Formats: sequence, structure tokens, C-alpha cells
Amino acid sequence: IVESDQMFKMLDSDDLFERDMRTAGLPRGNAIADGGRINITDPKFGGTKDYNQAEYASGFRVSWLFKRTEKWNLVKEWTTDLSKNQKELKDVELAKLWNSPPSTYTGFDSQVLGYNSHTCLDDAASPYDNYLGQGLSYAALESARLYFERMKDDQGYTFFIKPDTFYYSPELMITVDEMFQSDKKAWENSNTKNVFGGMLKPFMYHRLTSTTAWGVLAKASRLFDVKCYTLSDSDIRVDDDGYNTRDSIVTSHQAFSWGFGDPRAVYIGNV
Repeated sequence: IVESDQMFKMLDSDDLFERDMRTAGLPRGNAIADGGRINITDPKFGGTKDYNQAEYASGFRVSWLFKRTEKWNLVKEWTTDLSKNQKELKDVELAKLWNSPPSTYTGFDSQVLGYNSHTCLDDAASPYDNYLGQGLSYAALESARLYFERMKDDQGYTFFIKPDTFYYSPELMITVDEMFQSDKKAWENSNTKNVFGGMLKPFMYHRLTSTTAWGVLAKASRLFDVKCYTLSDSDIRVDDDGYNTRDSIVTSHQAFSWGFGDPRAVYIGNV
């Protein structure tokens, strides 16, 4: 199971760390009198976010005698298993963010991914709330949809972006099928049209550990800022033991960094 590309912006890196910076851009301006001077304003800058590369590795030893005598093709099987495990290790590491969205990992504003009072960079420190903390329902989905229509940028101005991905835990799959595939609004004795069909792409995220977890992403937006920087993908390498033996060492090694800066394009429905 490798699903990280559905939940992260996957980027390549060739540096020990990547540094991202928060900026608010420019204000809209103001009215001036005829012949009046134009106010020159400075862009607002916020904090920085470092993505430090971390290494992950594993391997196994094969003795000279075992190589000469084994008849079950185990070395090939273990090598395949090593490759698979390293790819899945990365997937499990990245899923930690989504399994602790209201705790542990922080972004530009030193707050966690799902938080009730993120702040913008404007003078009033305008707040926005991207954490609902409710079970999946039509009312909860309506709250998520409204969030993206009433979004605030770092100048505190209202704008909107289009959400495109609905992620959920496997335990919710029947509920999600009923909600998203019905022509009419499910569980009601009425002819109310189901407006969520086709609006969002449902994605069952198998790495979620909570049975109630769901959320909505604007994955295609340039504002989506949940990132993974990969310095080196996992590989397979076979070397001599090097200690006066003819044993072999089979290893796999990789390096990557992950996190988020701006949480705006993520709405955490529940954990």
C-alpha cells in the first residue's frame, strides 16, 4: 500500500534541508485624491518552515554457505520484501501527520494542522477555523464546503478555492458510498437532490488509524501546502561483507522530509 501521493505534494530535493517562507503579499490599496501620492506598502512576512532530511534504512546478511546451498529462492524473496517494506515505511511515516492533525506537528503559525483558531498576517490577526471535530454527516460536509467558500488569505481578505478530494477511513466506506453515490439525499424520505455526488473525489486512506477520520482537501490548489521533499528514493544495493568473509550484505536506504506550512487548503472533519 503506497498512498502518500494522494495526500501530499510530492517534491524532489537535493539539499540537506528545504526552507519555506510565509508571505502575505500586498494589500488592495486605497482611494487617493486627484494628483495625490500613491501609498507605497511593504509585503508582510511571516515565519519560516524547515524540512530537514531524515534517513531510513534496513538490510540483511547472506552467508557464503547459504548462497551456495539454499534451494527456496529466499534471497530473492527477502530482497523483494526489503524493497516493499522500505516503500511502505515511507508511507507509514507520512501518515503520522494525518493521524495526528490536531496535535504534534506544526506549520508557519506554530499551530497544528487542524486548529480552531489559525491566524492570518493582517494587523487584526484574523482567525480561521479548519477543524470541525464531528462525525461524518451531511451537515458536517456542508460546513466543510462553506469553509472553502469563506476562506481568508494572509491579508485577511475573503476568497475561495475549490476543494477536490474527500479522504476517509475504511470503516466509513459504506456511509461514504451511500452519501456520494445516491441521486437523492441518503437516509431521508424526501426527493432532496444529493448535491455532493461528483463534487468531491472520495479517497479511502488505508493509513488512517481512527475509524471516524475524514476531511476535505483542495489538493489541486497552489495553496495546498502539505509537502514531502524526497532526497533519495529507496533502493536495493548488494555489497561484500568486507570483513574477510564472502558473505553479502543487502541494504536499502532512503531520505525524505515532510510536513506543512500553510494549513489553509486542508479541512479536518474528524480524527
